[in-house]
Amino acid sequence: MKNARKEMDKKKIYTEKTLDQLEKKIPELAKVATREARANAVQRGCSLMQAIGGKLYEIFPDGTRKIIKKIEPNRRVALNRTFHLKLK
Repeated sequence: MKNARKEMDKKKIYTEKTLDQLEKKIPELAKVATREARANAVQRGCSLMQAIGGKLYEIFPDGTRKIIKKIEPNRRVALNRTFHLKLK
């Protein structure tokens, strides 16, 4: 009986409000994680890929850039809009 009680105490039950508060933190956490991963890659001497002005670049640790290819421009997407994709 005691083991079952301990297991129940370990499990956390989140309310809808608590989950909403946690979800609001996701964009900032993702931003920080992305920044740290980029800095870590540069520090280790790795190159990065980045889309700039309709082109995909490989960016080297010394700051030089190499165009990899032209890409389609970003698409603006309205919130709460549904898209139906066609398979080729």
